Amino acid sequence: MKDSTQTAITVTSIAANHGAVFFWILGLLGFNEWKFTEWHDGDYYYLAAALCWGISNFAVTYEFIVQRKEGKEKMIASTNALYSPPPCLAGAVKSSLHISHTFNPIFGFFLKKRVPSKIGSNEKQPLGSIFSAQGGSFYGFQVYSHRFVNLALLSALNFLSDWQCFSFAPIHLLAEEQFEGLQPETLVSIFLLSNFIATLLEPKVVQLFGLRGCVTLGSMFLAIGSLVKSGIPFFGPNYANLSMIRLGTVLIGLSQPMYQCTPALLSSTWFPHDERTIATAIALNSNQLGIGASFAMGALVVERASDVPQYFGFLGVLSFLLFLGVLLEFEEAPPTPPSHAAAAAAEKREKLLAIDPTNLSELLTNPHAPQTNLNDNDVGDYDSDDSDGDYEELSYTWDFLRQFFIRPGFIHALIAFATSAVVINTVSTYMNALLAARGHGRVYVGIVGAGFQLVVMASSFIIGGYTDRKRNYFTVTISLLLAGALMLAVCSQALDQNSNVVNIWWMLLVIAATVGPLQPIATELGCEVVYPHSENVVLVLQQLAANLCSAAFVPCFEDFKDLFNQRFPQYGVSFLILTGIHALATIQFMTFDGTYERYRAELKKKKSRRRRKDKNFIAVNESTVLIDSI
Repeated sequence: MKDSTQTAITVTSIAANHGAVFFWILGLLGFNEWKFTEWHDGDYYYLAAALCWGISNFAVTYEFIVQRKEGKEKMIASTNALYSPPPCLAGAVKSSLHISHTFNPIFGFFLKKRVPSKIGSNEKQPLGSIFSAQGGSFYGFQVYSHRFVNLALLSALNFLSDWQCFSFAPIHLLAEEQFEGLQPETLVSIFLLSNFIATLLEPKVVQLFGLRGCVTLGSMFLAIGSLVKSGIPFFGPNYANLSMIRLGTVLIGLSQPMYQCTPALLSSTWFPHDERTIATAIALNSNQLGIGASFAMGALVVERASDVPQYFGFLGVLSFLLFLGVLLEFEEAPPTPPSHAAAAAAEKREKLLAIDPTNLSELLTNPHAPQTNLNDNDVGDYDSDDSDGDYEELSYTWDFLRQFFIRPGFIHALIAFATSAVVINTVSTYMNALLAARGHGRVYVGIVGAGFQLVVMASSFIIGGYTDRKRNYFTVTISLLLAGALMLAVCSQALDQNSNVVNIWWMLLVIAATVGPLQPIATELGCEVVYPHSENVVLVLQQLAANLCSAAFVPCFEDFKDLFNQRFPQYGVSFLILTGIHALATIQFMTFDGTYERYRAELKKKKSRRRRKDKNFIAVNESTVLIDSI
């Protein structure tokens, strides 16, 4: 980078930091020389401060990227060494500290790729020591207790983001009273559309900044969005500004894919093979717990319309504290790889870096992920059957996406996943309206709403665990689709207040038990049929389809609520349309013709390992006979 360009970027960073502090102080003082008609005193100043901070951080990030591309940043080849922060950060951060102590140091932490040297053990194994000489087998893998800290932080982010997304659902009547013109279903659609856009960008963010950088960026957007939505607690709470709520919802929606789409990457980087499924399931199901918390806490905490701003302020404080926790404790990768496939990939990585150290920027996607474009003969022998394909860069060329969509059965799994997401998101959004129409109060809505999400999570674990053991993905999926369509049709009749046949509350719980497990099972089914392609890419594509379909249908559910109201109860036609969508997905899934490629590969691994054990046993017996003869 030219000296003049670097100087300009540094000056821009410093000036933006100074401007951020200036506008922040004006906002705190409520300076009102400028007259604004819509926003309250100080709101524009807070927004200007946030924009200045963003400009400053963008300038520093740009400088970091350019210097890395020019090869000026010191590259560290060893996977168990700390990554040094780029030297270009030092001047900008030190200058900014004189005025704003809390701005760029945060981003300095964010850019620094931290690989812990002491987590649970003071000894680090060199990569070569974990390889044995026979047949590429591996031994001596060490896992680190800090993996549970990373998992807890990632789960907390998923938990809090969906709590924010559905925070209006159980209290929408009180929220509409406090914020005139508020439409909770519109906010959910805004959230899901923002989520869709960010999901497209998530793989590139991971490639550029790594796992820690992606998660930290997402937590930062969650914290900023939560504070924009709620205002600044104790200084300038948001009492009536609908624009700030919408802007905060957009930022929170943009943040979620940065941690919602990375559980598979986290589990492959930190967890041994036999812990990955449960680790991924815990992180993903934290979303359902977050939605349940939104119903339970909304019912318990918010009693009046005036309680809504304080409630959102509480969520803003939680988001900020969680961001600090991620900033300080979330780590990039363990000192040594945790599994067979990760170790093989790490050796490939060292070989590639020995050839050309500048290749480090191409390997930032995952420190332990297999790089399939390498020649195995150039980097050593290992058992390729154990390579999981833990993470795969998501490009958007048709040739890349075609690899997934041409696999028989992948589209079926995609549609099943999206259908389940549409039903769960729609019912969660309108839970209050559905139960209030039957005369149920706020506390009752909170109990049923929280129970709905708990049933979704519990049934996902129970049915998902059964399916993993039996490997009968098709049978379970088609059974759940049929049962879900039937329960939705019955629920449309339960909406009638004169109906004494069935109560709506337990019908909603049955829907949760039949429709909820479809998402994790459809994800596993998608991974089965596209193997050896990355399960992370499968999840990203399914999330894209689910968010786009949900964002499109959620507002329509409200539009059809009074259609043919002389013959059907309120929301009756809406439920029938939802039932029709579910039925069409069921019919389409009946044409499933995929094969369980991952299961075949696992059987092949078992046979290969059994053959190796037999060979070793024969070799030992021959050695014993030879010794006896001597």
